[in-house]
Amino acid sequence: MSTRPVLQVPPAESNSEEGPTIYRLGEDVELTEDQEEIDVSYLRVGKLENLEKCRKLKSLKLIANEIKKIEGLEECKELEHLELYQNHIRIMENLNHLVNLRVLDLSFNKIRKIEGISHLVNLKKLYLANNKITTMEDIPYLPNLVLLELGSNKIRKIENLHNLPKLEELWIGRNKIESLECDEVPESLKIVSMSSNRVTSWAVPEG
Repeated sequence: MSTRPVLQVPPAESNSEEGPTIYRLGEDVELTEDQEEIDVSYLRVGKLENLEKCRKLKSLKLIANEIKKIEGLEECKELEHLELYQNHIRIMENLNHLVNLRVLDLSFNKIRKIEGISHLVNLKKLYLANNKITTMEDIPYLPNLVLLELGSNKIRKIENLHNLPKLEELWIGRNKIESLECDEVPESLKIVSMSSNRVTSWAVPEG
């Protein structure tokens, strides 16, 4: 059994004069062609860069950094797991070529619209909690998605679930939903979490 190269950088040390250390991928953080997993979290990384050599990369975690844009992943076509949780991302972009992606976590960012993922047909779990999303109308057809997390956004209506035929879990607590009128609830749906909303009516078709 071959070993799987993993890069995990220790937390940045605080410097009283210059502030916390800021790392740059490919410069302060070494990247190699054989890496399959990279975890560079909590280090104030400011940009996705220098990843073109990482063509075998399957998992990339950059949690709690200073990233503002999704970019630089053009050659990471084997990527299956991408976590950019708690950054400053505003737009879902430059993702559609990642057709092997299974898990995408963009929670705790500044995203307003669900977009740029229509080609991710293998995606199974999508986390978009704590953003600024106002609608589900832009959810594309994602044939293999089983979990959708949209908690703590500004959504008023549950819709477009017919685009998620294998959906099993929908987490949508802490939004602004007042009614539930699902004309095309997928038969696969097992869990709907709607805590801390404003629901006064619930209309789900029988059958």
